[in-house]
Amino acid sequence: MTNATALQVHIGKHAARLGMRLHFRARLRDFDAICRLVAADVGVAVMPATAAKRCARAMPIALIKIRDAWADRKLVICARSFKSLPRPAKLLVEHLRKAAA
Repeated sequence: MTNATALQVHIGKHAARLGMRLHFRARLRDFDAICRLVAADVGVAVMPATAAKRCARAMPIALIKIRDAWADRKLVICARSFKSLPRPAKLLVEHLRKAAA
């Protein structure tokens, strides 16, 4: 994908910490296009599991889960204003906060 995507930035930072630079043969705009190239045996890809699983239902690709610590991404809960959320959304946010603690 392009240099500006969150996944590319994330992987690039971890490679830089190891003194490595990533080299790409192709850059594509979406995960479906990436999966099509993988299915055509052009190369391999690192991508979110949900996107890969979706593609694997329609394309001949195999998946291997990356278990290294660098593969765990930090996620956050976003809202314009947590105070003004409707009650169901507030309950969800509170549940997620408690589960993360």
